[in-house]
Amino acid sequence: MLSPGERLALNMTLLPYPKFQVVSVPGGAGLYIDGKTANCTTPCNITLTPGTHTLVFKKEGFRDYETMVRAHAGDSGVISVALTDLSGRKYSLDPRIKEGNQNKWPQRREQRASFQYPLPPPTCSEAF
Repeated sequence: MLSPGERLALNMTLLPYPKFQVVSVPGGAGLYIDGKTANCTTPCNITLTPGTHTLVFKKEGFRDYETMVRAHAGDSGVISVALTDLSGRKYSLDPRIKEGNQNKWPQRREQRASFQYPLPPPTCSEAF
């Protein structure tokens, strides 16, 4: 307990929430974070709380794409995914590839989202 007139000093380092640009190929996918709509359509920007999050990309005519992202305070970067249409053709993030190959495995992967790319100003201000 402090006596009258005594002061307590706190030293703190505050880091910003993780912010990411989210891109899908093709664009126009709705993004869901931890089962809730993020109210953004790719390409878009998101702010996450530190921790592990499930991101699901949904686009009509395409298979849902689910990925896990571990975000740490101060992280920023680009989260990019390639969607697969209902016929099984996977779209490529590589602009040199016009048609992808058949993807017979479930679309799920985990990525550590700590890339250091400059980001445009956020368009989705709600933190998840």
